[in-house]
Amino acid sequence: MGSTLEPDEDVVAGINITPFVDVVLVLLVVFMVTARLDAVANVLPHDLPEARQAQPDIAEFIVTIDAHDRVWLAGEAVLPNDDLRARAESALHATSELRAVIAASAEAHHAAVAAVMEALQRAGVRRIGFAVAPSSEDTP
Repeated sequence: MGSTLEPDEDVVAGINITPFVDVVLVLLVVFMVTARLDAVANVLPHDLPEARQAQPDIAEFIVTIDAHDRVWLAGEAVLPNDDLRARAESALHATSELRAVIAASAEAHHAAVAAVMEALQRAGVRRIGFAVAPSSEDTP
């Protein structure tokens, strides 16, 4: 009842390598075509124009907040709602784009930083960043 293998039946034992050969030949053709295109591209004479990269006209507007929540601009104490906003507006009119950098002390209160950010936003400054010191810890 069970099937037995008779000695006269041929057993095909082996790996069919036809798909492997097909893939290798296709890759060979692809590499030959791309190598030829690369060689043709390097032979053609081409004279590219030179251009200098234009530097964007971005001025930095650095605002410092000390540990006692005093706001400083260029070494001079200013009030966030009045002086800072007026100076930011005049600096924004003087240049095409203004980037404000807030350098707040670690001991400065959140309210002082928020007041400076609000004054800068009301003046029309769209790019506001924060100055930070590099970490002394090694990062992976």
